[in-house]
Amino acid sequence: MYKQSFKFIENSKSLYFQAEQLLLSELGLLDWKPKHTLAFVKNFSDTQKAERIDAEYFQPKYEEIIEAVKKYEGGFDELGNLVKIKKSVEPGSEAYQENGVPFVRVSNLSKFELSTNNQQFISEELYEELKTHQPKKGEILLSKDATPGMAYFLNEETQKMIVSGGILRLIMDVKQILPEYLTLVLNSVIGQKQIERDAGGSIINHWRPDQVKATLIPILKEDKQKEIKELIEKTFNDRKLSKSLLEIAKQGVEIAIEKDEKEAEKWIESEVEKLGINLCIKEKYEHLQTISN
Repeated sequence: MYKQSFKFIENSKSLYFQAEQLLLSELGLLDWKPKHTLAFVKNFSDTQKAERIDAEYFQPKYEEIIEAVKKYEGGFDELGNLVKIKKSVEPGSEAYQENGVPFVRVSNLSKFELSTNNQQFISEELYEELKTHQPKKGEILLSKDATPGMAYFLNEETQKMIVSGGILRLIMDVKQILPEYLTLVLNSVIGQKQIERDAGGSIINHWRPDQVKATLIPILKEDKQKEIKELIEKTFNDRKLSKSLLEIAKQGVEIAIEKDEKEAEKWIESEVEKLGINLCIKEKYEHLQTISN
């Protein structure tokens, strides 16, 4: 079961890589490698327009990404024209407690899941006051502080939770772009290089809401977006199956220790069958017993 779980994870990585490659191929960036240039020339008018004078902001590698997006035959748009952006809330660390309603911070956010590592909680009473900030299925959570540009798509109904002020909620506002595709773009080199350019130049990384809105998003053709969506859905499904198998394996071991191995075997087979996976556990178990005998 552990080996099968590992295979699901590896397959999910492969599927996600395929989705990224499809995106980059469409933009002619499949073989693009960012290069840090030591010296280059810019006009003073460029610094005035950008309201930035740090050399790092004007690195040619960032312009190469921007130009690739602007030249794409399918067109492009700014993120602010594709989604509604809602700011979250920060009640302060004094509101944290050991249990209650999860308070999701940037450290809990990744492109594949909402981690429970070092999870903080708030009271039910405070949640009732802040529940207008409850994320909903179909939204994208996007970090703007600490580790800006981490995007996670809520593809399932969410539990009770409030997200921190360092996370923005993106609500789809147009039908021309799929949320799975948009999330991939934000997490890809296309989104990350724009974020790297905007959030750089300060001691603490911070991506301003106006910069978030101005992020350029290529609009791939509908069939390409759907192809990417299917790959992303398979990616998350495989990760979900992997996690479920590990949980079943751990609980199976506990049942075997607390009760007996036959009951554990029967329970494991039943749970695995619910997942629609055929691991032939009984045959493998009997084979191992034969070797042992």
